[in-house]
Amino acid sequence: MTVGLARIVLLAPALALLPCGPAAATTPPRSGPPPTVTIVEQTFEVEVGSPLTLDLRFSGTPGDDDQLFVDLSPVTRRADLRAADRPVVDSVTVRLSDLAGDGPTRRLVVPTEAAEEHDDTLTIDAAGVYALDVALADQQSPTLTFIHVNETADPETTLPVAVVVGLGTSVDVDDLGVAHLSPAALGILDDLIGALDACDAPVAVHLPAGTIAALAEHPDVRDRLATALGNDELISEPILPLDPSTMAATARSALYTQWLGDGEDAAITALRQPARRLVAVAGDRLSAAGATLRRDLGNRLLLFTTRQFDALPSTPGAFFDSSRVVRIATGSGTGLDGTTPDRAIAARLSAADAPPAATGAGIAAELLMIRNDILAAGGTPSRRGVLVATADLTVIPAAVLRTVCATVSRTTGLHAVSVDDLVGRVDPVLVNEQPLTLDLATVDAAPAPLEPPAGERRAAIRNVATMLPSADPRPGQWDRALDVLPSTALDAAAMTRIVTGVDNEIAALTAAVVPPSPFNATLGSRTATLRLNFTNNGATPLKVRLHLSAGANKITFPDNDRVYELPAAAVTQIPIPIEARSNGRIPVTVQVLTPQGDTQVSPALPLTLTVNGIAGLGYLLTGAGALVLVTWWVRHHRRRRPARRAATSTLPDP
Repeated sequence: MTVGLARIVLLAPALALLPCGPAAATTPPRSGPPPTVTIVEQTFEVEVGSPLTLDLRFSGTPGDDDQLFVDLSPVTRRADLRAADRPVVDSVTVRLSDLAGDGPTRRLVVPTEAAEEHDDTLTIDAAGVYALDVALADQQSPTLTFIHVNETADPETTLPVAVVVGLGTSVDVDDLGVAHLSPAALGILDDLIGALDACDAPVAVHLPAGTIAALAEHPDVRDRLATALGNDELISEPILPLDPSTMAATARSALYTQWLGDGEDAAITALRQPARRLVAVAGDRLSAAGATLRRDLGNRLLLFTTRQFDALPSTPGAFFDSSRVVRIATGSGTGLDGTTPDRAIAARLSAADAPPAATGAGIAAELLMIRNDILAAGGTPSRRGVLVATADLTVIPAAVLRTVCATVSRTTGLHAVSVDDLVGRVDPVLVNEQPLTLDLATVDAAPAPLEPPAGERRAAIRNVATMLPSADPRPGQWDRALDVLPSTALDAAAMTRIVTGVDNEIAALTAAVVPPSPFNATLGSRTATLRLNFTNNGATPLKVRLHLSAGANKITFPDNDRVYELPAAAVTQIPIPIEARSNGRIPVTVQVLTPQGDTQVSPALPLTLTVNGIAGLGYLLTGAGALVLVTWWVRHHRRRRPARRAATSTLPDP
């Protein structure tokens, strides 16, 4: 039937037959809210002569005698998709009792024909997109969907379409530098896995930096994600959030490069999926220097959320032709391509109350209208490309993505491609016959990462690690905690907590070693053994190295710098052999150090040793002196005796 006022024409005879007066009240009025109809499943690609099928769900209290009206309107411009006054070219009316099935869900099958011959068929005499308004008599506003009547298309006139989904949340990094996913993020990730399982077309997946590292705590989720990814495209991200603009501004491009490679390694190890660099999500703080760094690392196409795109200087904003790209200036004379999701499609994806079938049909109709506009302007659809994604590049509900993927894949004139396939193949927006080039917003570099003093903490960790059993995980944890300090996921307070936490753990470990209190001792011999009692208050066996020194080197220590093991929660007596080289009160210092390096474990222990063990040496010296004196006296006396005798023989006689 080709009458736009079909409802009035069909209802007029019934109105004429209605009784008048009090008897007319024999039919009770409808109770409850007015009934509505929702399209659960539908045929989008229709071949003229084949039936159009709609699976409908009714709410309210429709009766079998209620009538269902279906109006057909051609769509020739994109604006017609949202118009309220489209011209109706044909209509059919069906009683609910004639629908297949019973209860709230029923199937409507409408025959189609190229020329008007039957009242119960829809006449479609041209290929293209058509709007279908479906409504019950009492429904306040019709339910809208679209169909596409088959048309021919060759590769040149087929429009590439790329689907992009993402997690849309960031990871948390704790004070030990370990990445975690919040319960909310895990819920979104579960939705993402379901969406990937549902789509049979290529999908580009953006997992924010740190997600793969955080999945180490959730092996079941990680394995499900790996399976769901299949041959989909994983966009490369660093192992943890890291701002390329700050790294470029602070001459730390090598660190960004390393973290990006670590993230790609993690993708292969954890998800059995290579991450790709051709396409990247721009992020909020991208500077020209940051974009240059990303280009140098392989990025060629930047994906912007609509909010990020609108923040670019001189942006076309909502007037951007979403089938083209813009050039993003990097300051290096090269630049990158940039694009953003189609806004009308993004709005359909975000319509919470829209049934998936209608959303899929609406998005396919939007894409076909973009294609028609390109052809009408003399362009080549194959040299364009459209992103199907939410405005913020986040997850698309599984039921919606399933319908969108299936509809796009089966629609003549559309070609589902990976987002990598758009790189270098999409025409730019032209202004005065030149590609439109946009500068990136000027951004201040984030504060320089809070780094530990050069080498000091790292050396302390290496040295303290030699105190611990070889399998102890703590040194590795401390190193990883310091490794994450440059991460964008951390603010200054979090960085301070991480550094302080590492310092406190090292201090607690060394504080477990308690040396004896200072004391004095007397040695009664030249060699002796000094016995020192050390306490290990910790729960882990610890090794220490003892270095002893004496004033003026008056005492030597044959076993100096020896490493001793202190059992956990115990007192250990350590024997120290010593050798005295002189008598007297001699100061001795005991240093408690790490087995390797010179990191001090506890304050130096001062001792005073009194050496009396070499007392016989004085007597020996005294006896030797007396002997020398006696020898001299004897020799002197013998020398004088001959002289006396000579003097006596020369005296005169009395």
